[in-house]
Amino acid sequence: MQQRLGILIWSTGSSPLLPRNRLWVTDLTFVPTWAGIAYVCFIIDAFSQMIVGWRVASNMRTETVLDAIEMARWARGTEA
Repeated sequence: MQQRLGILIWSTGSSPLLPRNRLWVTDLTFVPTWAGIAYVCFIIDAFSQMIVGWRVASNMRTETVLDAIEMARWARGTEA
């Protein structure tokens, strides 16, 4: 079963075309809360379709995305 999300097509299985850690995609979105707006950044491995890094912040700055990337690098053990 496939589900179309934006311009990406996600399937229920792993992608045979992309090796692990070769393509990461990101989603930066906001979530309204009673206390204000929370900005959430997710880093997703296109091969395993798993969230490999994330960060929540009260602002939408470059550091939010960079922290999520650093978490993904640490979780996947990549040096590049």
